[in-house]
Parts: sequence; C-alpha cells; structure tokens
Amino acid sequence: MGMLKGVAYAAPTPYVGLIDDTATEAELEGDTPLISEITGYTGNRKQITFGAITKVGTDPSQMTGPVAEIEFEDMPAPAGLKIKYFVICDAPTGGNCLGWSEITGGPEEFSEGDSFRVPIDNITVKLG
Repeated sequence: MGMLKGVAYAAPTPYVGLIDDTATEAELEGDTPLISEITGYTGNRKQITFGAITKVGTDPSQMTGPVAEIEFEDMPAPAGLKIKYFVICDAPTGGNCLGWSEITGGPEEFSEGDSFRVPIDNITVKLG
C-alpha cells in the first residue's frame, strides 16, 4: 500500500475487456464510455492478475500477465465481428480505462458461441 499526501492508496483490481475493430484511438484514449467494447459473452470483463514487476534490459519496468489463462466464453452475435483491441479497466463494467493495446495478429474474427482465450503471459504492461 502506498501513501499519497498521507492518504493510503490501494491499487484498483484490473479487468480485461475486448474491443471490436470499429474503435478509434480517440475513443480508447477518451473519457467517454467504450462504445466499441464487445459485451454479451459469459460474464463481464475478466479479472486479470499480473506477475511481479520486472526490468528487461534497458526497457522500462514491466508486468506480464495473466498468470492464469483467461477465457471469454460464448461470444455474442453477429457473426463476423472482429476483436482488434484489449482494454484494461478498473471495474468489471463501467469504470476507467487504465490502458489498451492492439491484439497481436489481429483483428481476430469470431462467430456466435465461440470462445476467445488470453494465454498465460500474453499481455505485457510497460511502466514508465
């Protein structure tokens, strides 16, 4: 727990969500709701746990996660929707966007009922 001007600070619990290929950087960077977030799969955003903070060579410190595979099950219709970004937020719904990135190899198309998996150590967050 850190201190900021004598006030205790607890880091928020991070959640990962999926964003479709219609999103713009302005939406992802803005203070407006994420209108391109894919919803309707089983559950809300998925809680993500990162590993320890490490320093790799001359790169800034970074965290890699998830420490356990995350699965978005029973993806919603319509068929042909594409996942282009992931977003890390501080709440399972609503909340604040803490960061985002394009999915490597994306956009990835899925059909109704498919699952989308985030393998162990497939998301790296650079600090600084």
